[in-house]
Amino acid sequence: MRRERKWSASRIEFELALEGITISRCTVSRILFQLGLNRRRFIDPSGESNREPQLIVTERPGHMGLGFSGHTTHQRLETLPRAGPSARAPLMAPHDFAPPSLGRAPRSGTHFIRLLMSPAATTPPTHENEKGTGAMPVLSRFSTILRTVLPTAPFRACEHVSMRALESAPTFALPDTSLWLLGDVHGNTRWLQRALPAMRRFDSKLTTVLQLGDWWHDVRAADYWARATGLERIFVTLGNHEPYGEVTPLLAEHPGHAVRVSEAVWLLPRPFRFIAGGCTFLSLGGAASADTEYRTEGVDWWVDEEITDPQVNDAISSGPAEVLLTHESPELNPVAASQRVIQNRGAERSDDVAAVTATSRHQVQRVVDATRPRLHAHGHLHVSGQDVAASGTRVVSLGRDDDAGAIARLDLTDFSVRILTHTDVWHRRR
Repeated sequence: MRRERKWSASRIEFELALEGITISRCTVSRILFQLGLNRRRFIDPSGESNREPQLIVTERPGHMGLGFSGHTTHQRLETLPRAGPSARAPLMAPHDFAPPSLGRAPRSGTHFIRLLMSPAATTPPTHENEKGTGAMPVLSRFSTILRTVLPTAPFRACEHVSMRALESAPTFALPDTSLWLLGDVHGNTRWLQRALPAMRRFDSKLTTVLQLGDWWHDVRAADYWARATGLERIFVTLGNHEPYGEVTPLLAEHPGHAVRVSEAVWLLPRPFRFIAGGCTFLSLGGAASADTEYRTEGVDWWVDEEITDPQVNDAISSGPAEVLLTHESPELNPVAASQRVIQNRGAERSDDVAAVTATSRHQVQRVVDATRPRLHAHGHLHVSGQDVAASGTRVVSLGRDDDAGAIARLDLTDFSVRILTHTDVWHRRR
């Protein structure tokens, strides 16, 4: 059965059972090992693998999981032309499929494929010693295969969906007495589909999430997981990593108004005030990037990310606020972990970059000093913790995607904040 039909140990166990012979799969495996037939290449005396390319049929988007992880090989890619059009399903946009995205498809899978399809990936080596070595020849090889297998059409559905205003509102008056805070997301769908259900498990009445910047997310996936968890709205306080090329014109069309860009996602202008549980909230988005030297203006970095003096003055002019939401950290941050990040970033960056980031924190501190909030929540530094400043303001720093410290529950009855732990997010029984 092994030599002639090339059956696996499980198949041999199954076939023998049909003939009334009971034997364990482990026993079959041990016998094959003793006979030297445990590997397919051992079956043929010539050492051939006896494998033939077969038709690949995907059952749903994401079935093949074509994410180009470290185990992907040239041989695997070369078999894809036999797979036919159905093999392209995982690369197409989710639209109405559920779930709409698994893992970090926009960031790792389709983004990497688009990189391979770019002219830079297909440029031949310019020096003789580069041929056959390094990353570029490999990228060129992958790109050749992909251009043969994949037409350009599937990528049109994967492109970023342009933002449009579905609704605008000058303010909100929410009855919620408990809200959820969410740190930097960075477009990570895998994290969002983990974070929102975790919130729901702790709070069955979950309706509102306050996201603290660096959102830049596919709103279709966000809407899917919002519906799945009963979430009604996600208020986004803008960060420094946002598509300001689209966000700025969109908000300019509705000055001072929050803009709904999907079923659940609202983008908040800078500044923006609203009421929740009888408490006044003030949102002031924006922050200075510490890595502008590695970014391209107008592509993944915009000057609009910076907090300006008019924005600060506007935030201050409306009076005190009980809760302040920012992406940037205050200048006088009492959280020890945040202090270490600020010091390390200042030491690692150039003097010009350090000065710009220090100015950004000073702008936030001006708002804190003027509005005297009881609670100030921020992201940006990718560390979690909370402490009380000398002014009496409780400062809450939230982590980033894939960090349990990026999720916190705010109880407006006593302004207590519970930051979730790794166990809360990953190992709590549903």
